[in-house]
Amino acid sequence: MAKGHELALFNYDPQAPDWLKGVQIVTGDRTKRAEFEEKFAQLGTFDCVIDMICYEPADAECDVRTFRGRTQQFLYYSTVGVYSKTPAVFPVTEENGNIDALPSFPYAYR
Repeated sequence: MAKGHELALFNYDPQAPDWLKGVQIVTGDRTKRAEFEEKFAQLGTFDCVIDMICYEPADAECDVRTFRGRTQQFLYYSTVGVYSKTPAVFPVTEENGNIDALPSFPYAYR
């Protein structure tokens, strides 16, 4: 933002944290996928989209419908606790990643 970039945040809570003042907040429930798609369709195109709340295959399918042809770059970030913290290569993928999730973190094993 300090360099003049515009940011939009999809958030369940309509109140932005104090440190996010100036960010466009798009409020909604990610599980209401048709509403999610419509809200982003109204916003136009994006240089980059970063998704950190894609948990189910239906969420990924929704991302494809929502952002195909509307962003230059799409970044999907998996749960930070799944892959090794010191990967041998980047980008880390399911093919080259070392999955060493903690047994106490069952989401990583789904």
